[in-house]
Amino acid sequence: MGGTLAPALAVAEKVYSGFNELLGIKGVTPQVETLHGGMLKNSGYLLVSNAPENSKHKGKLFVVGARLREGEQLNSPLVTDFDYFLLAVQRRETVIDASGTAPDILGAQWDEVIEAFNGSDGAALDAFRKLQRTIYAAELIPRDRDAVLAGYLLEFDKAAKVFGKPKETEGLTRSGARGSTALSAVSKIPEIYGPLARQQVPVLSDEETQKLRSGASAWARAAELRVAFARGNKPVGSVANAIMRSQMDV
Repeated sequence: MGGTLAPALAVAEKVYSGFNELLGIKGVTPQVETLHGGMLKNSGYLLVSNAPENSKHKGKLFVVGARLREGEQLNSPLVTDFDYFLLAVQRRETVIDASGTAPDILGAQWDEVIEAFNGSDGAALDAFRKLQRTIYAAELIPRDRDAVLAGYLLEFDKAAKVFGKPKETEGLTRSGARGSTALSAVSKIPEIYGPLARQQVPVLSDEETQKLRSGASAWARAAELRVAFARGNKPVGSVANAIMRSQMDV
């Protein structure tokens, strides 16, 4: 059906492969399962019930306070006449946003990278390359993948300088076959090349250092880069491909 539909189909497959797996329960046998692709187009609610076809509630139910009710008021009666399953669907254009309300899906692995700066030489670099592979293989839309890979690359470079391990980032951006380093690979992408090319150690406040350690600054950086790449008409997927291709010879 084409790559564009892949994320939506992944959601549909999980939802409709069986409610047992979705809810983590046993002993329940679904009587009817249908694929309702329309629910994937917008945010909203999907109601699956065993109500009779001529139910008096048909077309007259409301979700208020995250509960199914017979009216639009918060104190309207709850629906108890039949069994049902109510699924809330929130569709987002991106998993990245500057406000930080989207979950950081890479937090645990970034923690490993930061912790590795306390270890032997090369440990942080190895942990970061693992993080890069995770991002590249994740089920992200291409524009998000571009922004996340770029954002974390810049923050890793910053962390290596701030924590006194510049050799770690040099192994990522200035090694490998000639012309195949990340630095040369992004030479035509000023949003990335400029910060990577700077040699001076950034001076961070305690708050900025905490954001660097937590991954919050990487997430914010990704949000900024996503907007910049779109504004600059960068072909979707091109930034991520350039960054990862440069690592093949390292």
